[in-house]
Amino acid sequence: MGTTYNIRISDSINSQKIKIVNSKIDSLLIHINSLFSTYIFDSEISKFNKTKNSLEISSEFILLFNLSKEVNRKTNGAFDPTIHPLVKLWGFGENNRIDSIPSNLEILNTKSVIGLEHIIIKNNQLLKLNPKIELDFNAIAKGYGVDAISKLLISENIFNFMVEIGGELFCNGKKNNENWKIGIQNPFINSKSNNVLRIIEINNKAMATSGSYRNFFEFNGQKYSHTINPKTGYPINHNLVSVSIIADNCTIADSYATAMMVLGYKRGLEIIEQDENLEAIFIVGDSENHKIIGSSGMTKIMNNLSD
Repeated sequence: MGTTYNIRISDSINSQKIKIVNSKIDSLLIHINSLFSTYIFDSEISKFNKTKNSLEISSEFILLFNLSKEVNRKTNGAFDPTIHPLVKLWGFGENNRIDSIPSNLEILNTKSVIGLEHIIIKNNQLLKLNPKIELDFNAIAKGYGVDAISKLLISENIFNFMVEIGGELFCNGKKNNENWKIGIQNPFINSKSNNVLRIIEINNKAMATSGSYRNFFEFNGQKYSHTINPKTGYPINHNLVSVSIIADNCTIADSYATAMMVLGYKRGLEIIEQDENLEAIFIVGDSENHKIIGSSGMTKIMNNLSD
């Protein structure tokens, strides 16, 4: 997944069990990578992207594909795992940085192979209606990995823990008989304020954060975010800097965090408020003048820190 993972366990367990569980976690992550990593040439997703017609896929792949379709529908296409050709066109993903900005014609041509309507499932086969269609689950696979590890820990009778992969996390049970406290990172690189803008307490919930402040490139003095709008074909260009989603599982939180970055906070907040199982914290503006906007349910679980 190109990142680190961090697991904190509040239960009392012996060193032998830690070794056993750690080995199972490593094996599980290797398996998930073998399914969804676009950086591994023979992963299941890489094989699908290379084929011109169809591929027999695993039950995990079907699960993530169907979930992606559901989030795509609920976010009016803002979350779209077929965006991989656009990601590559803009020099993100497994490609190197680009030397020039794509032309309007290149973007238009690439957009013609974007859209989940180009893929159907028949039995265990994933069929391409357009041979150039590709998938990219990088905006949901980390969350899926968090959930998979969490289920593994529970199956090992470990109930008080935090699992985090690349900033996406799930907290179960308690830490020293208290709810887990999670910090919302300050997204402003040059900010002199506290590194944590807010602290939230969560219990049996997941949180995923997406932002435009880490992965970007500059060309002719302009910044281009790694988050691509599948409708326009261009990187996002609005004042939403970061969004954190709280949900029942991390797969859902991860996917919605990406979708909210595409939509911006006003439309994004409307969608979050329509779903009683989702909450969000939006950070809007810049280091000198920013606002922290929470969904209505966040006021119950968010503790203020000085900005």
